[in-house]
Amino acid sequence: MKNSNFDLGMIEELANLEAFIVKKPINTAEFWAEWQEKFGRAYMSKVALKKLMKIKKMGYEEYRKAKVLIETYEEILKYLEYVKNVALNAKGFYPGNTPNMEFLDDEDIDLDF
Repeated sequence: MKNSNFDLGMIEELANLEAFIVKKPINTAEFWAEWQEKFGRAYMSKVALKKLMKIKKMGYEEYRKAKVLIETYEEILKYLEYVKNVALNAKGFYPGNTPNMEFLDDEDIDLDF
């Protein structure tokens, strides 16, 4: 049976995204080290893309690809937040009950270094 371009593209995308799956058991210190490494990589990749979009003149196709990548990293970060909340819930912490903390928006990050 011949695989379609869609099937091959899907296999490739899944292989690329597998790098962000947290595989360590949630009740271990290794989980948190792996989670932090994957979260940091996804977050910094998103920041780098935003900086490139601001400082580099891009053609339509490059710009469209960068926007799609940013959306992908946002979905990865949502997944990682979900996994973190599951791990915290397993330890008896319920993040929804914590005081409201204010974080910097992406626009507040100084990208000129």
